[in-house]
Amino acid sequence: MYKLLMIVFLSVLAGCSNNNSNGPTATDILENNPSADILQYEGQVFSNLTDRYQDQDMEKVELVAEVKKQTNDPSQFDDLSASTLERGTELYSTSRKGNVLLLIASTTEGDQYYRILLEG
Repeated sequence: MYKLLMIVFLSVLAGCSNNNSNGPTATDILENNPSADILQYEGQVFSNLTDRYQDQDMEKVELVAEVKKQTNDPSQFDDLSASTLERGTELYSTSRKGNVLLLIASTTEGDQYYRILLEG
């Protein structure tokens, strides 16, 4: 009986856990704000914070990816999708380290800065 209760408890606990414990999903954001300017890179959602970073001297260190799809449809949003950036927009890291917290999108209007969204 104890084993059965433990299995049920662990199943419920696993079902209630959030698959993306590092931050909100694109679905969370777009369902609450369909006009949000976001992109998804390596499973993490980044939000446009160009106003905050445009006056800082940020260096494009390494080309890490290109936007593959432009969509505001939460069910179609996956890695390398963006809500406003055009397909083919180059994304650069600002650090040579593996921990990417800020991406620079190179657009025809100039660089756009996207910061990772973390819960906490």
